[in-house]
Amino acid sequence: MSERGLDFSFSGLKTALVYKVRDLGPEETESRRADLAASFQRAIVDQLVAKLRRAARSGDWPAIALGGGVAANTELRARTQALCDELGLRLKLVPVSLCTDNAAMIASAARFTEPIPYPDYLSFDAFATGQAVRAA
Repeated sequence: MSERGLDFSFSGLKTALVYKVRDLGPEETESRRADLAASFQRAIVDQLVAKLRRAARSGDWPAIALGGGVAANTELRARTQALCDELGLRLKLVPVSLCTDNAAMIASAARFTEPIPYPDYLSFDAFATGQAVRAA
């Protein structure tokens, strides 16, 4: 997609949380753990929904689909539904029981690939093009 401003990173949010926890100290962090977690979740969902809104407005899309492990998040599902209602889009969701991480699938697929001996496998780089190429 060529729309600028759709990339996102949570490293700043994670760093802010680490510093907050450090500044609060162990006892205060423990007493505020639920609030810290809820605030962190809200900040992430806010960013995801804002980017999703921008992406939805950048084209003529009939629907929005959520998938993967993050699609199991109740707040994200609700906020995305509200966005779809506002923009007149359909929301396509799979059942929460199917919103899983792909780690098990990747591990299973790796069983059937030919191993690359050390250190040769370190020269591979992955690209969004779907092709793996050796780094120069």
